[in-house]
Amino acid sequence: LRIGGLIIFQCRECSFGFQNPRVKKDWIPEIYKNTYVMDQVYNSTSAKELDRLKFIYGLQLASKFQSDLSPALDIGCGTGLSLDSYMEYGIREVYGIDPGKYTNPSEDSRIEESFMEYVPNKYKNISLITLWDTLEHIHDYKKMLMSVCRSLRSNGICLILVPNFLSLATRLMRQLSPVFQIDHIHYFSIKYLHSSR
Repeated sequence: LRIGGLIIFQCRECSFGFQNPRVKKDWIPEIYKNTYVMDQVYNSTSAKELDRLKFIYGLQLASKFQSDLSPALDIGCGTGLSLDSYMEYGIREVYGIDPGKYTNPSEDSRIEESFMEYVPNKYKNISLITLWDTLEHIHDYKKMLMSVCRSLRSNGICLILVPNFLSLATRLMRQLSPVFQIDHIHYFSIKYLHSSR
């Protein structure tokens, strides 16, 4: 695919998509600190309410498998709306990590400004770790997932949401789909996720 200056390749066997050439790892922090193409959309009242409902729905699913979801860590937490939703749901101890321009640890002590390569060592024995629309941004996502596993308690839960670049909505919108962005290094599909278990 050639979309808006991006060249995205797709594996014929597993349907995994990836940028080629990829954004250099050293450039990624600058992308997050200086620009984001969807600011107006994500800051709208309706988008925030939809996100809140998404977070609560995820917590309801996780609660079916684990009654105590505290402490919870959201990787790629942005402004902390997810953390607010977790507390609204009744999770007592919440933390967030985000590298972007939205993060201001001096204003919100729950959030650590950190580039997302791995879960910092101080987060151990976590009951719930979430990555909402985050994994596609992480240069070495397999290294991140191994780090998540080390940070979870033995019966902990990890919730991951990634865009499906082969979804019907994306195929209909084509180049207008928000899935295709310079900071999306990886492009996941249902087929790939099932094949990589």
